[in-house]
Amino acid sequence: YYYTLVFHDVVDIRTVFLEVLASYLNQGMDFDERLEEKEDDAYKALKDLLFSQDLTIPLVLCDVVPINEADSVAKALIRLFESNGMGLKLLNAVISTEVKRTTAPATLFRSSSM
Repeated sequence: YYYTLVFHDVVDIRTVFLEVLASYLNQGMDFDERLEEKEDDAYKALKDLLFSQDLTIPLVLCDVVPINEADSVAKALIRLFESNGMGLKLLNAVISTEVKRTTAPATLFRSSSM
């Protein structure tokens, strides 16, 4: 985006952009720090969604993932939750959901389920 302003055809737009950029740089603005803050905020929002109290997102993901991708998704979820100290919570939620949905005990934990 910045490149389009720096090399814009209209000289006045280039001039204004460079003046604003120079002003920020003279004030000592740290662009990397602002970018890291935005990334941290986005990462925190994603973690809040994934690790919500009822684990809605991971449980829905388990329901919709194609069976040929279930192993890799399951491994990724376990690693993610385990690294945040919530591995047992995830396993408990997935197992409880599987048990609640089953109509016959013989069909529990088949390869067609996460």
